[in-house]
Amino acid sequence: MKKIVLSGAAVLGILMLVSAACIPEQVPENSKGIFYEVKGGDNEAYLFGSVHFGYEDMYPLDNTVEGAFQEADVLGLEVDTTAAFMELQVTEKMLQLGTYSEGKGMTDLVPQETFEEAAGVIKTVGIDSNTLNRFQPWLAAAIISEITIEEAGLLEDYGVENYFIDQADEEKIDIKGLESIADQLAPYEKLSDESQVIYLKETLKEKDIAGEYLKEIIEHWKKGNVDYFAQRRQASIEETQTDSLKDFQRAMLDKRDDQMAAKIKEFVQNDGDSTYFIVVGAMHLAGENSIVEQLRDSGYEVEKAN
Repeated sequence: MKKIVLSGAAVLGILMLVSAACIPEQVPENSKGIFYEVKGGDNEAYLFGSVHFGYEDMYPLDNTVEGAFQEADVLGLEVDTTAAFMELQVTEKMLQLGTYSEGKGMTDLVPQETFEEAAGVIKTVGIDSNTLNRFQPWLAAAIISEITIEEAGLLEDYGVENYFIDQADEEKIDIKGLESIADQLAPYEKLSDESQVIYLKETLKEKDIAGEYLKEIIEHWKKGNVDYFAQRRQASIEETQTDSLKDFQRAMLDKRDDQMAAKIKEFVQNDGDSTYFIVVGAMHLAGENSIVEQLRDSGYEVEKAN
């Protein structure tokens, strides 16, 4: 079965939490990532911050991470992307939320120049202008982000989630999701028309410089630099041009982290003696209101494990 990783609900994650823009000649040491151990419940849990796309030389990971996963009984993901018909569900939900009904199109909102620029990029994946016009600007931006990542030489197959999914399949480890597809995509409903246009324009504007940005992100991820991701998280909320963009970012980060932290607390308090290895986007484990901070506020001991 094809495994997919939601980026943004998927998409914000794609923009913020992806891997390197180019394959380095060598990796001087194994990637550390953002890695925590959670204590204080009936069950043991590890939290590992992921990047959703990557390259083969990112692996293996640091020995501490690899060793902890070998102890796991359950692999926790933002969404269980291995579930039956998941790819179809994702597509249906994105089209439901991200397309216009009859009588309205993207060109009613977006300047013609911007629409033509977006169409020029998106046609490379077989979507013509008439079809694109039915999409809301945020969905067009999501597709352009995916294209940008692929052009930077990154592959979903080498994303951290898929790395652990492959091992879970081999070891017959259970996989559980922390949230639903609807949870991941709900933040996009907070974007006003104005904010969607800004979002699309910024995605197009940054397309040609994204490679260096993605390289910077992956280098900090490999070193386990939590402070970097905390700063990026804060900036993503504060450096917004409209109130609805700020609401969107808070929903994408703070609200989802609240929901995922609640699910993790269920895991660690379940009866039994299990070890959970939980993989979420790295920014969900860094900064104010993150999963880590919310678990600490609830009385759990959450410490770096590497």
